[in-house]
Amino acid sequence: MEMVFGIICIGWLPLCILILGAMALKSPTSFKKYYLLYALAFGMAAYCYEPTYEIDLSRYFHQLEYCRTLPFSQALTWADDGLVVKNLLFWLISKLGDNHILPLLSMTTIFGVSTYICVDTVKESDVQPYRILLFQLMLLPFYNTLSNVRNVVAFALIILAIYRDLVYKKRNVATILLYILPCFIHMAGLAMLLIRLALIIVKKKPYIGLALTLGIPTASIALFERVGRVDLPGNLGKIVSRAIWKAYSSSVNTSNYAVSMRESGYFTACRFVMFFVCGILLIMFIKQLRSDATNYRDYKIFCGIIIAITMIWIVLGTVKYWVFAFAVVVASSPILVDFSKEYKQSRKIYDQLMRISLVILMLARSALELYFIRSRIVLSDYFTSALTCSLWVIIGKALLYLIAI
Repeated sequence: MEMVFGIICIGWLPLCILILGAMALKSPTSFKKYYLLYALAFGMAAYCYEPTYEIDLSRYFHQLEYCRTLPFSQALTWADDGLVVKNLLFWLISKLGDNHILPLLSMTTIFGVSTYICVDTVKESDVQPYRILLFQLMLLPFYNTLSNVRNVVAFALIILAIYRDLVYKKRNVATILLYILPCFIHMAGLAMLLIRLALIIVKKKPYIGLALTLGIPTASIALFERVGRVDLPGNLGKIVSRAIWKAYSSSVNTSNYAVSMRESGYFTACRFVMFFVCGILLIMFIKQLRSDATNYRDYKIFCGIIIAITMIWIVLGTVKYWVFAFAVVVASSPILVDFSKEYKQSRKIYDQLMRISLVILMLARSALELYFIRSRIVLSDYFTSALTCSLWVIIGKALLYLIAI
């Protein structure tokens, strides 16, 4: 029966959304079984988007067109950037003849990871998963996540590796690959890997770890000035060099794009909202850390560090702060679940204030996202595509393209 339900859902996107929505409200416990279908619904929603602005996704579509003409011998090296996993993935997708499969896979991966952490965290509590899913849905910057693809996928996969590692102590081949492969999708994956390595030192003194995040901008600038202009050998060298440059440019914020974004009212409002969201999450984390002796303790310390980094980037006006904010939203389910459990028992005034404030901030961020995308998505074209979207049709078209090659 469950298999039949799944086949029906992915056969038509609108029906998938309606059934999953009704299930989330009527039978939250059963909904936990279908989190992959929930994630796939977002993937199909991303599939339907046709870029109307020159964004990252537009550039990736051009790269897919280029890859379509290349032989397998160039599948790993066509971009000459050392990111062999990304290069191979783009080459494989290009051979399916449908560029939109790229955002389908990326959004399914992102929401698959965030939803898995949510439903896994609530499984031993009476907290309803839809509360956490709403937090994710309303605070994830949907348009930027759809456009960005590589950075957010790399972050999501490494967060999953850290969750498996710290919560379940799974340090098998799958976890190791989840740590390593994303670094060859986007060099920003190295940042998450370094945070994980830092946990080995700071997990016994987490407040020291939070304090050390204040030195990240200075460290980025010093590292670039010393080794950033040196060409390091090999694919890994290319990735490390570009990662150092990215960290430096994010810290100094001197590009024309960074200046224009800092002057944007939308960007400023989003920074304001996410700063307070992170502030509330940080308070929850610090409060829980005092008495947390569960398997989630080390993982929460990881969350606390990325929350602190996000707040620092926001204060500095860093344009790419939102990528770390994205990681916060994806990773923070255990903090929110424990807060929900405590809230039911304590009902203290400051807990109520945090809950109310968080709801208001979620609504504000959703309103900002709707305002932002209204001029970037042709709604009539988008909904026409969404109403007819079927995963079976997408798979069928890809197979026919492969046969015709």
